[in-house]
Amino acid sequence: MSEQNESGTEGKFEGFERPCQNYSKLPHEWIPHIAEMSLSELKVMLYILRHTWGYSEFNKPKRISLDEFEHGRWKRDRTRIDCGTGLSRPSIVGGLRKAVDHQYLQVVKSKAKNNTIQNSYCLKMLEHTPQTCSKKSLLEEAKILTTLIQERNSRNNTLSAPEDANMEREKRREERRKKLQPSRFDIIAGKKLKQIIEQIQEVNKNSKSHLWCHDFRKMRQMDGVSEEKIKEALLWYKKYIGDDYIPEIYCGVTFRKKYNNGQLPRAIVKSKKPQREQYHDKETDYKDPKTNKWQKRDHLAKLRSKYFRTFPEQINDVINQVDLDVILQKEGMEAGEISSVAVSNG
Repeated sequence: MSEQNESGTEGKFEGFERPCQNYSKLPHEWIPHIAEMSLSELKVMLYILRHTWGYSEFNKPKRISLDEFEHGRWKRDRTRIDCGTGLSRPSIVGGLRKAVDHQYLQVVKSKAKNNTIQNSYCLKMLEHTPQTCSKKSLLEEAKILTTLIQERNSRNNTLSAPEDANMEREKRREERRKKLQPSRFDIIAGKKLKQIIEQIQEVNKNSKSHLWCHDFRKMRQMDGVSEEKIKEALLWYKKYIGDDYIPEIYCGVTFRKKYNNGQLPRAIVKSKKPQREQYHDKETDYKDPKTNKWQKRDHLAKLRSKYFRTFPEQINDVINQVDLDVILQKEGMEAGEISSVAVSNG
């Protein structure tokens, strides 16, 4: 059918399209009775036929209000499907009464929630047995039913599509949560690192040591470091922590950072190589018996001069260990770290 303007059926009618779909069948046995019908009765009958047989609903009563007869049926989005019959309210009531009296229509009354009576209409049908219908009509009805079922299934699929999308989104979120959860190895490695650091210093409370396990998880998942290498690095750091030229680590973040930039792996490889003993000149170097470390004799000479400046009453070269400890503490060293005999000899 040609396009209609905004006013509905107003304007020139250009012609019908070939009825392949979107058409309602008109029974031939009813056409001879049209001459006896009034205009209001005919319009009401055609409107009911359109909204029952047009939707392949032959024995199912359709609830149509007087307002819908007058102005058109409502959609779910509160817009009109059509323009109704174009009759006034009294003409509609009279046409329905005549159609019921002539036994063209059947009316089914029901009670609504607000205790009002609602009318449903359908065309009066004969009780046919399946043998009375031709094979051709049965095939046509089967085709119509299959198309209706397919449309209903497609409608249900479109309605369930957002639900399926939500389900897939929830599955992805659950997989991501599982992936972001640290493993048992990560938790043990975080606790082990905390114990190693606590050997030489207290762990800062703001460092959130319970989250160090996530740094080890990132090392495994994102940096590609195996559990064996992480375990080897922890054992090595536990053995050499506090020594000279050992990378300082304060938390899980610095452990991961210094492993990725190569400081920890280089230090591990270097510690495995046999180190040559450094040559020390006994005239210029001095080995402290308490710390077992070599020190320059210039350092001892500075301590000796500082001792005699602090205690000028010492005429002889005999250095008191108690007074020397006072100077050592001022220098930021521990008392007794250097003996008075070494200072006097230096």
